[in-house]
Amino acid sequence: MTDTRKHIIDTAFSLFLTKSYKAVTMNELEKATGLTKGAFYHYFKNKEEIFVEIVNSVFQKQALAAAELSKAETLKDFIQMFLLILQNEIKEIQSCMCHCSGEKEADPMLLPLMLEAKQNYPLFEENMRQMVQRRQNVWERIIVKAKETGEICQDLDASILAESFIALSSGLIKVMFLKRSIDEVFGIVKLQYDQLYRLVKV
Repeated sequence: MTDTRKHIIDTAFSLFLTKSYKAVTMNELEKATGLTKGAFYHYFKNKEEIFVEIVNSVFQKQALAAAELSKAETLKDFIQMFLLILQNEIKEIQSCMCHCSGEKEADPMLLPLMLEAKQNYPLFEENMRQMVQRRQNVWERIIVKAKETGEICQDLDASILAESFIALSSGLIKVMFLKRSIDEVFGIVKLQYDQLYRLVKV
């Protein structure tokens, strides 16, 4: 991907998160990128093309993250890797938005953008389903391995425990509704993961 193309995608993603996909116009996108109309349209013909590429890139990053997590040898290491990846993703979004808006902190409109993705991107639901299942499978595999090695209790249901760990990350939604820093929210979520791990650890 060229630097200019990435610049357009990052800028558009920031605007979509800040104002919503529907509210952002092509003129606004052109001005925000600082490109001429000709240069801009050399890469993208319309807003829909940009949106599709953004959604695809999000799913690609999630697939890469799942592959990276599969390298973990223990559940404890897996949790640490998972939280680090999640934190970096959120910080990247926050940094992109703050750079574009000029504000010190900006609240990402993740839920509205997901709804718009469902309406404007035909493959969104199927790709989302695959992403959720991939994440569940990765968690289940490391939990099964942790049971086999004696890291955690043997009588635990891998599927249910995987869903419990995944559900804890929903605490990050607080970023969108509470005036707390990302680091503060992650501190709380990390404590929740640590607590659950201690409960299942042998």
